[in-house]
Amino acid sequence: MKLLSYNILEGGAGRIDPLAEVIRLAAPDIVILAEPWDESLFHKLADRLHMDRFLAENPKNPHGSTGLLTTLKIKEAVNHAPLDPRLTRSAFHAILELPSKNSAPKTHHLPIIGLHLHARETLADEAIRLAELPALFDI
Repeated sequence: MKLLSYNILEGGAGRIDPLAEVIRLAAPDIVILAEPWDESLFHKLADRLHMDRFLAENPKNPHGSTGLLTTLKIKEAVNHAPLDPRLTRSAFHAILELPSKNSAPKTHHLPIIGLHLHARETLADEAIRLAELPALFDI
């Protein structure tokens, strides 16, 4: 199983084809995208990759989205950004269905968390990120 975390920088506008090619060449099963700001471009990217998708947006921060692309089936996904004011960008949890390795009917699930913490590099920014961590631990 391959997991790719990829900050597509400012929504990926004008770069969907190269972004899709980078992801396609990496051949991941799961992709966590930071900064998929434009919902239509996010869906376009998912369609080009033939992947299921979930977009977690933050209503307080239009540039704070986090996305999930996956070749697996998404059984459940929850966007925590509207639920927790401690998050400056976005966070989600998802439950993915793993394919059975044999003919057994038992379904296995993989829980994952995707998030994009506050950006920038000053000590004040680090304090903001540290304040976001309890929200992550609560997820």
